[in-house]
Amino acid sequence: MVAGRHRDVHRPQGRHIRSIAAAKLGDRNRWDEIADLNDLKDADEIVIGQKLKLPKK
Repeated sequence: MVAGRHRDVHRPQGRHIRSIAAAKLGDRNRWDEIADLNDLKDADEIVIGQKLKLPKK
């Protein structure tokens, strides 16, 4: 992966991948981009405190 194409965030308690997409990317429907960057097969795979790569806005 080319440097600068993503940024990292840790999953806070009570947050799900769709709410992270809404808060960090401005669109909850972009959750699949987060899933793809992190090789997640299921949106429910993330756990509290997990480090996630986020695409650039």
